[in-house]
Order: sequence, then C-alpha cells, then structure tokens
Amino acid sequence: MKESFEILPLFSTPLAMTTIEEDTDELYTYDNFESRKSTRDKRILEKYPKTKNILFNKFKEYNEKVLKYNNDFIISTSWITNIKEGQSAKGHTHKNSLYSGLYYFQDNYPEGSAPIVFFSPIAQLSDYMIIPDEVDCEILNSHTWFINPQPKLLLFFPSYLHHAINIQRTSQTRRSLAFNISPIGEYGVGDSTFNTSWLI
Repeated sequence: MKESFEILPLFSTPLAMTTIEEDTDELYTYDNFESRKSTRDKRILEKYPKTKNILFNKFKEYNEKVLKYNNDFIISTSWITNIKEGQSAKGHTHKNSLYSGLYYFQDNYPEGSAPIVFFSPIAQLSDYMIIPDEVDCEILNSHTWFINPQPKLLLFFPSYLHHAINIQRTSQTRRSLAFNISPIGEYGVGDSTFNTSWLI
C-alpha cells in the first residue's frame, strides 16, 4: 500500500555522531582535573595539538560531506567537563560559535553515566504543549533526545541547540571534552558582511 504522506524533515537541527579511531590518550595526561564541573582553561586543546587536529579534521570532513559551508573555521574554545556522582549540568547553549563538539575520551563509561539531553528548539516556538504518545521515540515529534556517553564517541551540533547533562548516577567521574567552532575569513552578504581579518 502506498504511503499516505511524504514527510520532509524541514529545517531540522542536525546532530552528527561518529567514532574516533585515532589515539587521543594524551588527554589522560591532563594534570589539572578539578572538583568543579568545568576546567578553568577554556583553550585546553592548545596543549594537545595532535588531538585538536584529529577533532578538527573530523569537523572539516563533516562540513565537506554534509554541511557544505563555504568557509574556513577554527576551534575557538575547548574545555574538559568533570561530572561527579550526583552532579549534573543545567540547560544551556553556546554563544559566539557556530557549531559545538563533544568528545567522550574515556575508555569506559559505566552504566549510570549521565547522558547529554538535547531540547527541541521548535517545541519552544509552539503555543501548545501537547505530548506525543511515544515520547522520545520518534525523531520527528520528540521534545528531547538523549545520548549516552560511549568511549571515543564524537558529537557535532549547532551551538544554538539547548542541551544539559543529566545526573551522574555512578561513582566514576564522567569526563568529556567540549569545544566550539567559529567561522573565520569573510562571511555574510551586503551590509551584513564581516571579515575576521578586520579585527587584526
């Protein structure tokens, strides 16, 4: 029987997932894991150019194959997040960047490791709060989407996408590396044109 509807995922928000196969164990040499949720150093990848290059090349590959933006980019900020048992991170977005990345670099994330949860920006535009029968099961009608940490998993998502970290329910600290990506060079049109070289 022919399907009754053709569904277009119009103006969808892409969340890209891939696995890093290269060695990024140098991140374990970081000697400043702190009790606070995020490290003070907001450019941590400058200390690890090998890993920075691996992650940035993955984004460039994603851009070439999927996004197809005709721009150059840089990793602007990067930091390590530590979520201890009972901790979480409240919902937020990342300003002053186009895309954000999240890399789970630990070798093991036991059961109970806090998932990251993404919130639909489209649901926030509606004046009605109606809940689908199968909450979080269908990508077209979900208001939230959960991703569990997995070793060597790398995520890319638009920086406007609201996200949070659920409660860590295991004694092992959940560590991940987050980073932001910004366009450089010239972008925009007309009187909205901007070139980052003008800042120098």
